[in-house]
Amino acid sequence: MDEETPIRHDFASEAALLRRLIPIAHQFREWNMDDWPHLKNNEDFRRIFSLPPGQKRPLEHLYALGRDTAVDLSHQLIAFMDVGKYPTFKGYVDNLEDYLKYYPAKLESAIEGATATLAATGLQLYSIDGMLTLARRENDHIEALSAWIRLAKKSALYLEGASRARVLWHDAVGLVKQHVPAGAAAVAIAVASAVLGKVCL
Repeated sequence: MDEETPIRHDFASEAALLRRLIPIAHQFREWNMDDWPHLKNNEDFRRIFSLPPGQKRPLEHLYALGRDTAVDLSHQLIAFMDVGKYPTFKGYVDNLEDYLKYYPAKLESAIEGATATLAATGLQLYSIDGMLTLARRENDHIEALSAWIRLAKKSALYLEGASRARVLWHDAVGLVKQHVPAGAAAVAIAVASAVLGKVCL
């Protein structure tokens, strides 16, 4: 997908906002296709295979997590075009927000583990130094996407979806109360509220 690809018609009112994600997705794709493989294939990366498993594992994990992050986000940031998966703008934005929460702590932990291993072993590896830099760049991009999420949540299309969801939710609660015994209805509504992250009024 490039920046000239038409945005799906039902999201057209937020096309400018969605197009901001495309170059970021391309950056993650470049890291996946070029930078991570280049660093792994660097000759000095092979030196980690002579380390004991406990010291080798954090360095391998840094590569695996960093590259997986690049793969995932190169796809997820343009997944709004998938009507089957994301029928509403609100659904895409909320899912992306949840998706992005997974990465910063994971990447930071991998960075700390690899840094501690280098310090403990005294190794100086161009490949691992590059991976540490790349993982930090990925985290910076993910953190910056929180600003995009805030903008998206203020958009008319998102607020329209939120309003519609509230109406549907209260309609569903009304039906449950009408057709399910009071005690069971209260339990069902409380469980659904917890699962969906909604507050039942």
